[in-house]
Amino acid sequence: MLVLIEIVPLLLQLLKKMRQVTLIVINILWFVISCKPSEESAQESGLILFDSVTINLDAQSAPSLLFNQVITRNEEELLVNLNQLSGSLDLYDLATGDLYQRVTIPSEGPNAIMGVSGFYVFNPDSVFLFPKMSFNKMAIVNLDGSIVSTLSLIHI
Repeated sequence: MLVLIEIVPLLLQLLKKMRQVTLIVINILWFVISCKPSEESAQESGLILFDSVTINLDAQSAPSLLFNQVITRNEEELLVNLNQLSGSLDLYDLATGDLYQRVTIPSEGPNAIMGVSGFYVFNPDSVFLFPKMSFNKMAIVNLDGSIVSTLSLIHI
């Protein structure tokens, strides 16, 4: 009788482990089966590659272009990218793919703008910067990196 009492908890633990392993195997199989790239699905989507641009990144450039906007400045089409690694707005010439200008966002001093999570270029003199975790204030800078204004949205 003692042997049976000792075996039951061990069997329950074994069953629990088997369920976990089974769920893991099922999830892996589902992932492998569902994530196969298919030429048919790309063609059926209706998306057609029209053109592509190569952006030449330097050592300070962000490896991903998550926060970006295309603008026209001096009759040149530019891609503006928020580089959170270097704390700057990087402007790339879309015709050549080269870095056109790097605008450093001040991170020290009385006009420091910490942790920018988004931006919007209205014009070269009005670039709206939105700090992380702050829904009630923003800063306006120009494309020379000078702070034009800081706004508290609570008092508007």
